[in-house]
Amino acid sequence: MVEPQYPADARRRGIWGKTTIEAVIDKTGKPKNIKIIQGDSILAGSAVNAIKKWRWKPFKLNGVAVEVETTIFVNFDHPNDF
Repeated sequence: MVEPQYPADARRRGIWGKTTIEAVIDKTGKPKNIKIIQGDSILAGSAVNAIKKWRWKPFKLNGVAVEVETTIFVNFDHPNDF
């Protein structure tokens, strides 16, 4: 799992908080149809870039790999917490 990078611009501007992302995990475990649902666009962009590199164990239904939709929450801590 690739950790999302705290964007330098967001750090300078004191932007922090939670992002909510929806994605479909395909039959091979790769994310697709990634959509930003909530959160600052700078932070969400960083989250999406990381999520594109993530891989899941394929979900199986009756022994057959299937696509699933999931919601992913990525929290960017307050810059002063670093």
